[in-house]
Amino acid sequence: MVRMKDGRLESICQVIRDLVVFRQTKKLNDYDNAILDRAQNFLINEWQISLGVSRAQAERELQALLGGKP
Repeated sequence: MVRMKDGRLESICQVIRDLVVFRQTKKLNDYDNAILDRAQNFLINEWQISLGVSRAQAERELQALLGGKP
C-alpha cells in the first residue's frame, strides 16, 4: 500500500509485478485483489492517455505482458 500511495508509475508497476508473481503461487485475498485491480486500472488509464490507445487495447497489452491472465 505504501507504493500505491506515492503515486509514481514505477511504484504502481512494482505493485502489479509483485502481486501477479505472488498470485502464481498462492491465492490472493480480497484486499490484495482490490490493490491489484486498483493498480492495473491506474496503469491502464495512464497507458491509454499517454499512448493514445483505447482502453481495451491497453488492457490487452497489459494482460499479454503479464502472461495472458486476467
